[in-house]
Parts: sequence; structure tokens; C-alpha cells
Amino acid sequence: MHERVATATGGTPGGSVAGWPAGVGGAAEPPAPAAAAPGSRFGRPRLPEPHLPRPRLVRTLDAALRYPVTLLSAAAGSGKTALLAEWAASGRAPGPVAWLSLDREEDTAARFWSDVAAALRRAGTPGIPAAPAAAAADAAGIRRLLAATERLSPPVALVLDNVNAVADPDVLAGVGLLLRCVSDGLRVVLAARADPTLPLHRLRADGLLREINSDALAFTDEEAATLLALHGVAAGPAELRTLVARTEGWAAGLTLAALHLRGAGRGGVDGFAGDRGAVAEYLVGEVLAGQPPAVRRFLLYTSIAERVSGELADAIVGGSTGRAVLERLQRANALVVALPDDPGWFRYHPLLRDLLRHRLAVEDPAAVPGLHRRAAAWYARGPGRGPAAAEHAAAAGDWPLVGRLAMAAPAASLRLTADAPAHAAVLARIPADRLPGSAELAVCGALRALHGGDPEAVPPWLADARRLAAARPPADRETVEMAVRGLEVELARLRGDAPALEAAATDLLGRLADPAPRRLPAAQEHRAITLNNRGVGLLWNDDPGRADRYLWSAAMTARSAELDVLAANAVGHLAVVEFARGAPRESRQQAGAALELADGRGVAGTRHAVPAHLALALVAVEQHRLAEAGDALERACGAHRDAPEPALRTALRVARIRLLLARREWPAARTAIARTRHRAAGAPLPRLLDRWLTQVEAELYLGTGEPERAAAILTAAGPGEPGQRERVCLARAAAALGRWSRAEELLAPVRAAATDVVATVGAWVVHALLAHRQRRTGAAAEAIANAVELAASEDLRRPFLGPDRRDVLALLERHLVQRPAGHGLAAELVAVLAPAPPAAGATPPAGPELSEREREVLGYLPTMFSAAEIAGELHVSVNTVKAHLRSIYRKLDVSRRRNAVDRARALGVLP
Repeated sequence: MHERVATATGGTPGGSVAGWPAGVGGAAEPPAPAAAAPGSRFGRPRLPEPHLPRPRLVRTLDAALRYPVTLLSAAAGSGKTALLAEWAASGRAPGPVAWLSLDREEDTAARFWSDVAAALRRAGTPGIPAAPAAAAADAAGIRRLLAATERLSPPVALVLDNVNAVADPDVLAGVGLLLRCVSDGLRVVLAARADPTLPLHRLRADGLLREINSDALAFTDEEAATLLALHGVAAGPAELRTLVARTEGWAAGLTLAALHLRGAGRGGVDGFAGDRGAVAEYLVGEVLAGQPPAVRRFLLYTSIAERVSGELADAIVGGSTGRAVLERLQRANALVVALPDDPGWFRYHPLLRDLLRHRLAVEDPAAVPGLHRRAAAWYARGPGRGPAAAEHAAAAGDWPLVGRLAMAAPAASLRLTADAPAHAAVLARIPADRLPGSAELAVCGALRALHGGDPEAVPPWLADARRLAAARPPADRETVEMAVRGLEVELARLRGDAPALEAAATDLLGRLADPAPRRLPAAQEHRAITLNNRGVGLLWNDDPGRADRYLWSAAMTARSAELDVLAANAVGHLAVVEFARGAPRESRQQAGAALELADGRGVAGTRHAVPAHLALALVAVEQHRLAEAGDALERACGAHRDAPEPALRTALRVARIRLLLARREWPAARTAIARTRHRAAGAPLPRLLDRWLTQVEAELYLGTGEPERAAAILTAAGPGEPGQRERVCLARAAAALGRWSRAEELLAPVRAAATDVVATVGAWVVHALLAHRQRRTGAAAEAIANAVELAASEDLRRPFLGPDRRDVLALLERHLVQRPAGHGLAAELVAVLAPAPPAAGATPPAGPELSEREREVLGYLPTMFSAAEIAGELHVSVNTVKAHLRSIYRKLDVSRRRNAVDRARALGVLP
């Protein structure tokens, strides 16, 4: 398994290989060089057994051999020699292949050049002088060697394997001359564990060098699976992914993994690690054994970190040459990898890190806590490094330090970053009996309760934190007090108490304006979080104008504080604000900006991005892009399961009801409204959400031909003037009831204000309908034209698709006749309102044979009900519902809930 070379001569000594005509330019294809016997340095080594052919890399070598010099530089066990041997054995080389496996004995100029000449002669290269070794070792001898190959066609390939064995300056200078002056009849292939001390930079600059490195040699998932199979090991997809990730495609690692699994290794895939058995032996022999004691100690000590920079290494080890050591190890391909996206940072191969940590624990266990403390102290000195500092403090078992580090940033921010899972893991490691030990650790107890989804356990911990801090001087209490207040704001948000959220955030913003809190190390982060929370409270309290100002300020402050996750949340809520204000195009743009921020921090699938997904769904419904709306809702609901907020949960349910109404699925919408009302019975809904829920209920009644109920529910919504969208709903109800004058009274302020585009378009549509019914043709035409023009500016369609579809269709068709060069939107709407009739003789597709109970379950799939909720509605077990779902998916030939709904609609099983 070590990359040892067993070679043998590849042909007859002297002029030519058997079967290859002597002379230059022979037309016959050269035979593949024979494998050599063990112990010989000439000829390609035998391929290992079993051997996995790697045609993609052989093709890479073919392409590289068009250039004078090719370098394979990768760690021990990467498969360099095996690849070259496979390529040489394949017969794909354009000419003879001369092979020389180098060792320390080669480290004299005379011996080296004598062996190079011998390798070329053994490969059948004509004209290579059999001169004394000393004569071939100087520049003139090298030039004679080059001259002998200059006119060869096809060229001879000289493979120098294990180039790092050569250290003699005269040899290296001669090889450098050979590479710089290589003739058209020669190709040089170098294989090394690290870039050799040769003028490679000149070759790169001149375009004469092609390189194959560790990344190229790494096994793909498919190659790894085949290699395991050759060893008699069958790995499932998850096991294969684990092995490839753990070995990073390293050939030796995968081979050792196969032997481990074939031998029923302890723990199977999970038991394969770098600190055990053959893997540990290999790494000790190939990586650690050759390192000086100081470098070995450096590797052991710095292995405590997942990634390491020169400065961090210096802090851990107590030196000043950390970066130089890391760069040397990386250049030496000692399984030390530079991080391309983070210059100056490195990481150790996972298997090497396993070994190093094991050896450290065995050889110097007492040093481990101190090393972690040094790492924690270094991380704590830099901005944005709190999570790593806390992880090292926890690894050291220094719980008071964990508590102090938690205070270095706003406590609420520990839930508002991409590192939230890491924070939660650190909090979970604190022993329960240590949490009451200090005010800072009590705050950690509150955070742990929040991370664990137990908000009701938070207040007692906050009370303990205040009590424990009470005896301190005022200046020392301030950090704890700000953490406690910040968590109280967060708690109000998680409880869905919008008035309490707004009040608590307002109070905290006032406190942050005082001089003492402004001097806190994380004052800017405190302010960004609190601005965002106040903006969210104002949004749900139906004050979008003020919410807009606070959320914008939160987003800007968060970006300045490098809290991009918080900024994504703030901008996502701004998108919801824009929808509430009736600006769907702006809402869509803000949602896109929020998701771009979230994507950049890897949180687009978490709760931080839910507002953005929600806004996209709401806008897509108004634009009648129903499939897009369904997808956005699915993403929002999936992300919301990460850590649900009551207000967002209700908003998502309302968005789902809007989608059901747009699809004219009246029974499902009615059920969803009732369910949402029932769930909100325990506490009053925030004002905006109550308004939204009332609106969709009114729209349901308008759609089902119950205008009296629509008017009644809107009128009963509460004192005060109705909003613009409520006015449009009330006007539709009044028009349906024949109260045309009342309808006009309701619409006039909406059309005059024109601040909510969705409401304004709806008002013009209803005004057009009223004029149409009163036979005021000119007024109707003008009104529908205004509606179409305004709707086109925001790509709106839904205001035209209300209960009066036939009359709206007539108005739009007349509009197209009068303005044939008008908006394409009008033609789109006509196509939606008047779908093409089915083709003559066409029969609808036959639906699947679903049982009565399966049809009941299917009816709930367009809703947001979970399997447990559906079970509750049908008074059956969750397992029964899941069994019905599997049967439904099978009969509909789908694998996902959304696809099942779409398929059932296409087949006419769902309306």
C-alpha cells in the first residue's frame, strides 16, 4: 500500500526493444513496455492487484504529453506511480517509454546521468551514447544526450519516478538544464511527492509544463465505488459519501478503507479513522516519520484546530514561524491543504488530523486543555471569531470562559448567524450543574433553552442572571443586563407577541442610546438586532411605514457589523413590508436581495430566509404564477421548521390560503381558514395578520357567491376606516348585492390615493364592472384600460380573476379590439379567463383508482396540514395517514407532495 516501485527492464540492452525497428522515424507502433521484476529501477512497475483502470486520468496524461514536461505532484499514496504504469502499459504513448525509478543512491551526478542514459537505451531509443558516466554528467554530456533525441519521431517519453529522492545540487542543475532545453524528440514526465527544486516557474511561464496534482488524482464517487467493489466491498450511497469525504478521494486511504471493511473492521465505515490500524501505520511511516521533532510537535499541537493559520499556529505552539512551516508542509504535499477561499489558512487531511489528535492524547494529554485555551484566547481577540473561541473553550472544559465569551456578542446574535448550530453545540456541552454558577452561564442556560425550542424555560434563567449580577458594580452588570434585555426582546418575538416585541425593542433601543451601553464591545450588533426586532414588531402591528424605516436601518447596521444573516432577515421582512404596502415588484426585488445575502452565508434554507420566501409566494399569487408560488411556499415551510416564529407561521398559512383561493379550491380554503382561526384562538393575532386573514375569508365568500357574509366579516373586523384592500372587497360585495352607489363610494378613495397598486388595480377593475353593468361603455373601457396599464407595471393578474370572470373577459376582449397594439397582459388574461376548448373527440385522462379514505387524505394535500394534523382531522393515527400517502404517491406515480397535488389536478381528481 506504500507507493513502492517494483520495476524490471523493459527491453533488450543496447540499441532497440525487441519488435521495434532500429533507426529514427520507424512507422510501426511501439509495444507497451514490459513490467519489470522487483528490485529493478528500469522499466515500468507492475500494476497493483486489484487495479482500477482510470481512463479519465490516462486521457489527461495523453493530453499532457503534447507538452515537453509533465509533472505529477501529490502526496504519498495518491496513485501517481500506478497511473503512470497504467498509461505506459496501455500502449497509448506515441513512442518508446523509458522509465527510471529514483532513490537516494541516485544522488550523484555521475550515477544519475548514467542511469538516465541506460533507461533510454533499454527503452530502445537509438543513438544514446554508452559513454562513461563521468562524461555524461556535465553540461556538454547533457547536450549530447539531447542531441541524440532531437530528431526522434515519435518522441521518447522519459519517466523519472520519485524525483524528490534527488537532492544533489549538481544533479538538480543538470535536470533543470534538461527541462529547459528539452528537444522535440523527448518528453519528460516527473513524479514527485512535492514540487521538486527545479525551475518549474520558467516552464510554467513559457507554457512548456503541464501539471497533475492531488485534486486531479483524487477518486470520484464512481471510481471509489468501483475500487471498493474490486476489493469485494459493497458500500451504500451514504457509506460511500462518508468514505470519500473522510479520505477526500485519496487512493491509499480508500484502499485501506476497503481492507478495513473487507476485514469486518470494528465499527464499519464509522470505525474507519486515521488513528487506527493500517491507516495509522501508513501515516506514521509516510508523513510523520520523516519530519524533524520540532515539525512533528507543531503538527501534534496545531491538530486541535479544525483549520489553522500561521498566527493561530504561533499562538498555540508558542513560536513565530507558523506560516512558513505550514507553507512548507503544503508544498511538500504532506496532507496539509491550503484553503483557496481563505488565503493564509490551511487544514489537515481528515485522516491525518485523526492520527495527530490521537498521538497528542497519548503522548501529551495534559497539554491539550492549555492548547485549547491558547486557541480560544487568540480567536477571542479577533472580530467575528466568537464561535471558534467558544468551541475551544468548551474543549478545554473552561466553562466560566465559555460564559464570558458568550457575553462578547449580543446573546440574541448567537441565534442570528450562520454559526448558530455551532453555538448550540457548545451550549449543549455545558454541564447542567455549572449553569447556575455565574450570571454569564445563566444567560447561556437561557440561550440553551431557546435553541432547544423551550421558550418558557427562558424567564427563570434570565431572573437568575439578574440575581447573580446584582452584587456587582454597575459597570460590571451592564453586559449581563444588555444580554438579558436582548433575550427578553427575542422571547417576545418567539411568542408571537407583536405589541410586547415592539415595546421591549423600543425600551432597549432607548437604553442603547445611553453612554454606558454605547461603550459595550458589541454595541453595534446589539443595535442592529434590536432595530430589526422593532421593525418586525411594527410590521406585524400593521405599521408598514415605520417598519420600513427601522428595517432599513437594521439592514444597514447589520451589514456594517458583518451580520449578513441578520441583514438577510431584515431585508426579507422589508420584502413583506413592500407587499403589505402594495408594491409587488419592489417586494420581489427585496426578496431576491435577501436570498442573495442568505445564500452567501449558507442560510437560504433556514428560518432567517423565511420572510423572503414568504414575500415571493405572496407576490407570485398576485401575479398568478401559481406553480412558482407553490414552490416558494414549500421552501418557506421547509425553512420555517428550523425554528418557527408564530407570526411567520400564521403568515405562511394565510399565503397558502391565498394560493388555494387563486386555484378556486373553495373547500380546501374554507378548511384552512377555520384551522387557522382555531389555532389563533388562544391569543389575539397581530393586527396585520388578523387583517390578512379577514381579507382572505371575505374573498372566499365572494368566490362562493356569498357576498352578504363577505360584507359582514369585513364590517365586523373592528372600528376605524377600512384599508384599501378591504374597501375593494367591500365594493365587490356591494356590487354583487346591487348596491352600486355604495360600491362607488368605497372605491373612490382607493383610486384617488393610488398608493397600493394591488388595491388600485382591483378598484379600477370593479369600477369598470360597475360601468359595464350600467351600460356606460366609455367609462368601462377607460377604467379597464387604466387597470391593465397599471397592472402591467407590476405584472399583476389576480385582481382580474375575481368572481366576475365572464364580465371581466368581455371587458378585456373589447379592450383588445379597441387597442390591438395594447398590452400583452390583456391577451394573457383573456387566455386565462377563456381557456381553449378541448380538442374534438378528446377524452380526459383516467384518474387512478383511489379508495374513499385515500381521496379524503388527498383533499388535505393542497393545505399546509402536516401528516399529524391530517391524522387529527380524520381521527386516525399518523402511521395510517403515512400509509395512505405512500399508496397515493404510488398510484399517482410521484414522489413528493407538491407533485401529487399537480398530478391529481391534471387527472381531475382534485379541483
